[in-house]
Amino acid sequence: MWQKGKMRALGTLGGEFSTAYGINNHGQITGYAALKGDGINHAFLFSNGKMKDIDTLNDTLSVGQAINNSGVVVGYRDAGADNSAFIFSNGKMQDLNDLIPANSGWALQTAKGINDAGQISGTGMFNGNQRGFLLTPQ
Repeated sequence: MWQKGKMRALGTLGGEFSTAYGINNHGQITGYAALKGDGINHAFLFSNGKMKDIDTLNDTLSVGQAINNSGVVVGYRDAGADNSAFIFSNGKMQDLNDLIPANSGWALQTAKGINDAGQISGTGMFNGNQRGFLLTPQ
């Protein structure tokens, strides 16, 4: 992070590296970082000078792709054969597929953006075809 004219390392989750993908107007950052041993990567939320592991929902990998000004993170996690899009809000990660109708025809794979209205964009499969999506909260 560039701060007061100097580069500042964000740290890691115990491993050797981290990668940042999104930052909001409050300096909160998301991305992924290696755990100890460097074999597993988890999404993180960097806020107030500290990096926090934001989970994987029991999978081996998660990546934070974007963060809005409310500190809500979206991204993806390795869910076996495919990726699965997630949202992290109020200290809890949820699979976005659990928040849409089961019979929608969609398998949401990667959430790539979130705005301050809570709209989420990303990619997924719709009836077997790769498509972009836009989720708008009600």
